[in-house]
Order: sequence, then C-alpha cells, then structure tokens
Amino acid sequence: GPGGAGVQVTIAGPPTFSGAGALNPGSGQYQWFAGGGGGGGYSGTPQGGIGGGGNAGRPGGPTVGKRGQFGTGGGGGASDAPGPDHGGSGGSGIVIIRYQIGTAQTGTAKATGGSVSFYNGKTIHTFTGAGTFTTPGTFQENCEYVVIAGGGSGAGVFGGGGAGGYRQGTTPIGGNASMPVVVGGGGATARVPSGYGYNGKSGNNSNWGPIIAT
Repeated sequence: GPGGAGVQVTIAGPPTFSGAGALNPGSGQYQWFAGGGGGGGYSGTPQGGIGGGGNAGRPGGPTVGKRGQFGTGGGGGASDAPGPDHGGSGGSGIVIIRYQIGTAQTGTAKATGGSVSFYNGKTIHTFTGAGTFTTPGTFQENCEYVVIAGGGSGAGVFGGGGAGGYRQGTTPIGGNASMPVVVGGGGATARVPSGYGYNGKSGNNSNWGPIIAT
C-alpha cells in the first residue's frame, strides 16, 4: 500500500516556500518531511507518502522502486512483484535552524553555517550536507531546530522504506559555540538477498551538536 504521510514543519519560511522539504500535491504547500516509501505489489503503483517517500515499482516496468526525495528523509519505494528486484534508496536528511533578529538587523545573520536565508524577522540556516553552526561571542538566542535523519531504502519486493526519524524543538545557544552538523544519507539501494528479493537498508543519523535524529 501507500507510504505513510510525514510531518509539515514550516521552519524555513511560508508554506509555499519550495526551498525545503517536499510538496503536498493536495494542498500545494511545501516543507513536508519524512514520508514513508510505497510498498510493492502485483498490481497498481502504490504512492510514496507525503514528505518525500518514493513510489513503488509498477507492473511492466520500471519495477525498481523510486528513491526518497533528497533533503526530506523520505523512505525509498519497494520494487514491484513478481521480482525479485531492488527498492529505491532512501532520501537524505536535513538540518534547519532559525532564530529571531531585531528590526535593525533584518538581512543580517548573527551566526554562520549552512545556506542562510531570512523571513519574517528570523534568520534561517539550512544544512543539506555536513557543516558547522558557529556563533560569535555576543550570541544569546533561543534557536528553533528541525533535525531529520536519512530514510531507509525500499525492499525488493513488498516493503517500502521507513522514513528518517525527526527531532523538533527549541534550545538556548550562547556565544562562541561551534556545533557540528551531520546530515545523514539515505539507505543505499539494497543488494542483500532475503527470502524473496532484497532487504532494505537503514538510513543514517543526522545531528546538530548533541541533538540526534536516528
């Protein structure tokens, strides 16, 4: 069947901002993350879950499942029966951090690291790969964050890949901080035989300093 829907977190701007997360076709809104991969079957094409989940393979080809969407933690789709074949790889994760800035500071980042943008009086740091979030000595802010791990790959056949786990919250960050960011890759396309086809592979953890999504 279809993959499960993930979660929408509009941390990177308005819901229509297409620079982070996946699109929900039903609402036209972006910033959806961690959708499950579609499960394979003998007929139809089960869809990946909203939030970057990959579609399953389909009868008549391509039978290989589609990969989860980059930067969403979406799971890969399973291959289609009768197989055996391999599922799609999982989507990589993402780390997003934001904090308030004063009116006089609009367009000015207080910290460095990742891709920096601004919206509604806040600075947003988006990491789609490894980096470091670094603050100056004067920095004292409550930082909101979303940390999403890489999704699992789909099986060959039947099982869709599970989405990456996510952590969401707010934490105070002081000056002279140097917090490493790791963005987990999605589980690789599986080539490990199981009883029927190939097993999926787990995605990789993401973290912002001590905050870890598995």
